[in-house]
Amino acid sequence: MTRYAVFKLPRTGSSTLAEVLNATDGVICHQEALNDWDPATSSQEFVDALMSRPEPEVRGFTINPQKYRIDHSFYVSDQPMLVFRLLRKGYLEQAVSVVVSRLANAHPSNRASGTANAVLDYVEANKILPADEFRDHFTKTVKQSTLLAKTADEFATAHGVNVVDLTYEGLFYGEDFARVSDFLGVQLNLASATPEKKVLPRPEDWIENIDELREIAAEETAQLASGL
Repeated sequence: MTRYAVFKLPRTGSSTLAEVLNATDGVICHQEALNDWDPATSSQEFVDALMSRPEPEVRGFTINPQKYRIDHSFYVSDQPMLVFRLLRKGYLEQAVSVVVSRLANAHPSNRASGTANAVLDYVEANKILPADEFRDHFTKTVKQSTLLAKTADEFATAHGVNVVDLTYEGLFYGEDFARVSDFLGVQLNLASATPEKKVLPRPEDWIENIDELREIAAEETAQLASGL
């Protein structure tokens, strides 16, 4: 049996990754595994039960550990586990995606999602993205990415394994799906992974105040780097 965990943040391509994994024979991915967790029980017990179900040979889950305010000790197993860390190189694009999803009250993973039209309608009707909200979410995105990287390292250390780094850009435009195939030892079904199925256009193609947002991103990056 092959077990894996995908540590991720919102708008990093995790829904598409989970769709691909679940569309692949012999693989299952419990998306946002702790969504059904009752804190009355320990997270260890919950994930133990989840991973012991009579399921395919390759089984795992995605998780945003910051969402539940848990650390790497939420689950420790004596069975080998692969650890994937999924982040996004483009912090600006990620922050834009988070803001639009919040303002449109929709979180689609691709154009076939039931709420994709809400995002497209928002983009069509709004060409200015609120600068203050963008600043807030850009800063959160950078900080959360740093924390996630640390938590994944700690989790991998607890399991005695290495972290496999994946990126949003690598999934859609690079070779990261091939790397997942290699590490899991399966041939992935990539029907849902084409860039054409993405919902949100590139920021520069629709946001009229994109230069302002770029300036904000540069300011916040410099401040975070200086420790302010």
